[in-house]
Amino acid sequence: MLREKISSLFKVFFCLLLLSGCSAISPWERGTLAKPEMDLEPMPLQSSLRSHQYGSREAASGGGQSGGGGCGCY
Repeated sequence: MLREKISSLFKVFFCLLLLSGCSAISPWERGTLAKPEMDLEPMPLQSSLRSHQYGSREAASGGGQSGGGGCGCY
């Protein structure tokens, strides 16, 4: 009984926490958020080149985010 109440309170708290992160953006703030520095990948060409070089050294393609074999240098 107590465990269920704590669980439901935790769920409500977690939902409220997620909703508090949402906010309205004013029109004059959108220019700042549209800058290239605010992108998740600010330099896509450089990231693509690094991924290609990493794959060439490891003699494999894909899985650039996980650890693997090879010489271990990067």
